[in-house]
Amino acid sequence: VISLIVVGMGLLLFIPASMVISYPFFLFALFVIGSGITVLQVAANPYLSLLGPIEKGSTRINLAGGFNSLATTIGPLIGAYFIFIDPASTPVAKAEAVRIPYLGLAVFVFILAVIFYFLHLPEVKGSEEVSGKTKGSVWDYTHLKLGALAIFFYVGAEVAVGSILIGYMTLPEMGGFSQTEGALFVTLYWGSAMVGRFFGFLFLSNVKTTKTLTIAAILAIVSSTFGLLITGAVSVYGILLLGLFHSVMWPCIFPLSIDRLGKFTNSGSALLIMMVVGGALIPPLQGALIDVAGYKLSFVIELICYLYILFFALKGHKL
Repeated sequence: VISLIVVGMGLLLFIPASMVISYPFFLFALFVIGSGITVLQVAANPYLSLLGPIEKGSTRINLAGGFNSLATTIGPLIGAYFIFIDPASTPVAKAEAVRIPYLGLAVFVFILAVIFYFLHLPEVKGSEEVSGKTKGSVWDYTHLKLGALAIFFYVGAEVAVGSILIGYMTLPEMGGFSQTEGALFVTLYWGSAMVGRFFGFLFLSNVKTTKTLTIAAILAIVSSTFGLLITGAVSVYGILLLGLFHSVMWPCIFPLSIDRLGKFTNSGSALLIMMVVGGALIPPLQGALIDVAGYKLSFVIELICYLYILFFALKGHKL
C-alpha cells in the first residue's frame, strides 16, 4: 500500500512539472515513481513466492510477470497516443499533453492502494530455520548471495540484448535489415517475454523450478552461441529467441533465492531487487567490447551470464 501511494505521488508530480516545464522536475517525478516501484517489487515478489508452496512460486511470478510484460508491450503505444501530439506544437502544449494521462494513472494507482488496504491479505511467514539452524544475518545464506548474482547476470543479459539488437541486425552479414525492421524485431523480442511468462504459468506448474531454469539457461547458451559463431538470418532469429528463454529466468531465480529465509525474506528480496543494477552495468560493458572486437564477439558477455545462471540452477541454489 505504501509503495502504491509513493508511485501515485510521483505520477501527480508530473502535473506541476508540466506547468513549470522543468526537465529536472520531470526527472525527480520519475525518480519518485521508480522508488515506489522498487518498494513494490520488494514487497510483491516474495509475497507471490510464499503465497502457497514455494516449489510453485515460479508459476505465480510467471503469471505476474506476464501481465508486467503485457503492460511493457502496450503501455508505450497507449502513452504515445495520448502524449505525442503534433511535433510542431509549442513546448507548452507538449508539456500540457502529459497532465491528463498521468492524472488518470495516479487516480488508478490510488484506487489500487485503497483496494489493497481493505483487502486484508493474509500474512505470509516463512520457516525461521534452514537445516535446523537459525541464521544470524541475511548474509549467512549462501544460496541468496548466489541468487543475487544470478539476478544481476540475468537482467544484465536481457537488457544488453535488447539494447544492441537493432545495431546487430543492420550489419550486412546479418542480412542488412533496416532500422525500421529492427525496431519491429525489438518489439517481438520483448513481446516474446510476455508469451513465455504466460506459457510458463499455464504449462510449467508441474515442472520443477530448477529443471525449468536449467533448460532455459542451456537454450540461452545455444542461442547466444549462434550470435557468436553464425552469420545471417539464422543468427538473428536465434538471438530473438533469447527473449523467450529470458522470460522464465526471473520467476525461477527469485523463489529459489529466498527459499527458507524466514524473517530475512524481505531483506533478501530487497537484495535481489538491488541486483537489477546488472541492467545498468552489463550493457555498457558489452558496448565497450563491441567498439574493440565487434558485435559478434561481444556475445561472449551473454554466454558468461547464461553459464553462471546454469551453475545456479544446477548447484548454486542448494541450501
